[in-house]
Amino acid sequence: MARTSLFFYEDMKTPVIREFDDHYVRAGKCGIFKDPAGIGRFDNFVIGTLDAMPEASLRTDWSWVRGAVYVRSNAVNAVQMWHDYWPHTALLDRELELASLYGFNMIQAYLHWIVWDHDSADYLKKIDDFLARAAKHGLKVNLIFWDDCGSVVPSLTFAAPVPGRHNSQMMPNPAHSIRDSATDMQAHRERFGGYVRGISARFKDDPRLSFWQIYNEGMGAKERIRVSDTDTNINRLLGWTRDWVKGTGTRTPVTATGGGFFGPQFSDFPSYHSYSPSGQPLPNADGGPEHLCTETLNRPHAGMAACLRDLAGKRNGFVVWELMIGRDNCRYPWGHPDGLAEPKEPFHGVIFPDGHPWDAGEIKALMGDEAFTSLQKRVFKVEYFQGRFAELKKESIAPWIDFHLGDEPGYGSPDASAGIGKDEFSIRWSGLLQASESGTHVFHADSDGVVRVKINELIVLEKAADEQQEKSGQMELQRGKIYSVLVEYSHGRGPSSFHLTWSGPGFEKCLFRLDAK
Repeated sequence: MARTSLFFYEDMKTPVIREFDDHYVRAGKCGIFKDPAGIGRFDNFVIGTLDAMPEASLRTDWSWVRGAVYVRSNAVNAVQMWHDYWPHTALLDRELELASLYGFNMIQAYLHWIVWDHDSADYLKKIDDFLARAAKHGLKVNLIFWDDCGSVVPSLTFAAPVPGRHNSQMMPNPAHSIRDSATDMQAHRERFGGYVRGISARFKDDPRLSFWQIYNEGMGAKERIRVSDTDTNINRLLGWTRDWVKGTGTRTPVTATGGGFFGPQFSDFPSYHSYSPSGQPLPNADGGPEHLCTETLNRPHAGMAACLRDLAGKRNGFVVWELMIGRDNCRYPWGHPDGLAEPKEPFHGVIFPDGHPWDAGEIKALMGDEAFTSLQKRVFKVEYFQGRFAELKKESIAPWIDFHLGDEPGYGSPDASAGIGKDEFSIRWSGLLQASESGTHVFHADSDGVVRVKINELIVLEKAADEQQEKSGQMELQRGKIYSVLVEYSHGRGPSSFHLTWSGPGFEKCLFRLDAK
């Protein structure tokens, strides 16, 4: 229970309702207490005669949330993720599966009105496809309509990430020039309304959605640009957006989030961000399960273990920034000078594009000991080397061998934080496979580099050329028999790519997995 908002009856001394309780009341005097610091809020409060039971509150228990912000690893920002959506659905599907596999249960994604304005019908199809893929992997989704973060003027062309610069290509929504002008905001009202109404009506009460974020971190204009003496430009957009969403008749809750709880008068439940060092007081976390932290992480101050201890310990759900460590550059800290070396500890992000987590210990903390031990039996052990198996840089786990890293600083490496460059590296995967059917199994390696696949010490497939091509090999496997698997890959220069697939009795060519049934 939050301590800042209490509801009193009759004697005005004993609180009978604390923040967000939904039981009681009969006719009589009532009052609301605001704490001396002036930070207490009580929103969505209605007094009236009780002729019938009121509708159930949209506030709910969010303690179950273990979420992650999602931007596809090969996209520089969320706008590109949606605009270039269809050619990359296989990658998107694998990354959502990684989220589920490693213990996450919610994905948080940014929408953008310029994608809607470009092709609204196609955008609805993309969102529907995204929700379907998330649901297939047991993931709930929350979507964000507006966001003030970023400094790149929104467009449908995308520059490469700037080495060293945190989130270097993020685009605010709407553009700051619109946000900062009451005239421009009013001029865009109908177009903005079409965007919000179109999406919220299409997915009204969709069970795949947990809630809408109507505005994320409204910042620059909220105090400076006033529409009237009591209203700000951002509050105006917040109010419009809440009305547009609620006008669909939906029962899906909405919230607006900032460093603390931003926009309470427009929200159905409290949400907040926390990037404080572990052990320091957390804003709004004392509200219990009805409060949700929709952004957190910020290594080295607060890693995954600290989130679990500090936030889950207060029965708050949380959403880390972010799932993937990719081209959006959030692995660099805020204020990191352009061009400096890769950080040894990613500021944000949990999983690298080849499928291995930055820290398997974080995944263990998220999943729990028993589930993580079970996972280890079903995935590869992975070893990363600089040079051709010359200098061991890191050990981890990965569920499959399927990646394309491109040829960019940082992103072109399987793990730049471990000191592995984008060129001249090698990787070794090992594990145990139990065949589900007897018969001939064919293995396919599509790779730029040198590849060797061994099963029970026998070479099944070997590719010696340092160029992109596919090689195949086959082996007879017996149902129920356990086989040792060893896969080695060496990369020279340029884009790095390796996709290991197989086919066999009763199944067509598909991604090779140790736990395939």
